[in-house]
Amino acid sequence: MKKIFPFNLYPNFLKTIGIIASVVGIFLFLFLNQDYQLLFYFGLIFVIYSKERKESELIEKIRAETFKTIFGYFLAFLFVIFLIGIIYKDISFPCSSFLLVGFPMILYIFYFNLLLIINLGKEVENRKRVRLGYFLWLTFALISSLVFALTYFT
Repeated sequence: MKKIFPFNLYPNFLKTIGIIASVVGIFLFLFLNQDYQLLFYFGLIFVIYSKERKESELIEKIRAETFKTIFGYFLAFLFVIFLIGIIYKDISFPCSSFLLVGFPMILYIFYFNLLLIINLGKEVENRKRVRLGYFLWLTFALISSLVFALTYFT
């Protein structure tokens, strides 16, 4: 099947740079200032748009489905906020950059790695080690979303 437009990904070594940048961004955000959350977002962009070590057709399909699903969730989230704003005029939402930028990226990382864990076939060597790596991505996504949620809503 021919793609409508090519979707080029970054090389895998940029994923390591993205991990370092996002972890440093979280720590700078927590201890110094909220302006450093932009470093966290740039790190997440590198993580999301980097290839896996062993890219296969299954991973490409999972990536495409994850992008479509997260985009749909994001549009539904914006639509619900818009409707609630129309119905209840006195309500105010904490529309921060994390809800509009960071949360969809963290949700993508969580959903993509969860689907990789579920669909990991028998053709992969070292399944336990690979599943552990994907599980670490899931915990990273949960911890970083909890850090930002606790700082914004407390």
